[in-house]
Amino acid sequence: MLEVELCRVGELPAERSPHTLGAAVVDLFRATSTLQILVEGGHPLIEVVDRPEKAQAAMAAGHRCVGEWLSVTPPGFSCGNSPIEAQRLEPSGRPITFLSSNGAGALITAYRAAPLVVAANLFNLDLVRQTMIDHGGRWLLVPAGARSARCLEDDYVCTRLARQLTGQLAGTAVLGPQISRLAGELAGITTEDLRQSAAARRLRRSECSGHRDVEFILGGAHSSTCIPVYVDGAVIAR
Repeated sequence: MLEVELCRVGELPAERSPHTLGAAVVDLFRATSTLQILVEGGHPLIEVVDRPEKAQAAMAAGHRCVGEWLSVTPPGFSCGNSPIEAQRLEPSGRPITFLSSNGAGALITAYRAAPLVVAANLFNLDLVRQTMIDHGGRWLLVPAGARSARCLEDDYVCTRLARQLTGQLAGTAVLGPQISRLAGELAGITTEDLRQSAAARRLRRSECSGHRDVEFILGGAHSSTCIPVYVDGAVIAR
């Protein structure tokens, strides 16, 4: 039996429950999408930090830093929080540290609540779904949002994953009340709606790679080959 429930970052328990097996964290624009491209690019281990000073310390220790803070790429970073830009980073050489305002903290917080934490996005939904099915048990779907505010794109991915699970496992996948309610609220929402969302418009305006990132993330042309898994402060490929 597979049990699935929505749990926003601020609602995640501070300690693990023996009943919770895993968590799928979604920060579609763009942390979990960027991490996906990094692990597919052959980077074996990506340190994840949730404060700029931690990224600065990593850079001082010789790491390449990737990401953003409050939508700005800090000075000295190898690239921003962009799956398009992440494609050009060579896997050999200095280690990578990843910083983001929302997704990094969501991964770190989710790991306190669940022993298995995956970074979900539209590139890897099939693999994430199969991972949940293979393991069974209770799973939390965690939309990162933006500084405690809900984001349509993160909620959309969570509900799409939940619908796919119940469609594939009719009668053996149980949705909790929160994800069931959200799935009803977002019925009919498509990736075209995400293209017109406030987050997508803001991304296009604020970053030079924003338009290309939105189209790449939502376009449906990229198929994943692995899943970013968060373990003890870092993301690895699975």
